[in-house]
Amino acid sequence: MKAIGWIDKSLTPTPGELELAAFQIKQHAARLGVRFVKILWESRQVDDPLDKLHEEVHRADALMVITPSLDHVGGEAEKVTLFAVLVTVVPPEIRQWQSPMTRSAAALKEGAPTAKP
Repeated sequence: MKAIGWIDKSLTPTPGELELAAFQIKQHAARLGVRFVKILWESRQVDDPLDKLHEEVHRADALMVITPSLDHVGGEAEKVTLFAVLVTVVPPEIRQWQSPMTRSAAALKEGAPTAKP
């Protein structure tokens, strides 16, 4: 499996913090046994940073995004898990990829109402 690292530069403003975040992502990828492809350094000033991440994941044919924390994807794992497995270094968590159909099935199991077509 291929993985891309994702760092929001506004959350790691100094060169030392960026280097540490990159090192932790690469180390985490090695522990998971995935093939690390590259790190993307973005900031929230970009129009839609997660749209760029989505494009890069597909361009690299990656299935996983590793990020220092959920804050680096705007705190919303669901936006990333629409197109990749999301892994955070702190806390160390893996959020599985979920298509809209699996999300609907999960909502039905929990008894949540679903939208009608």
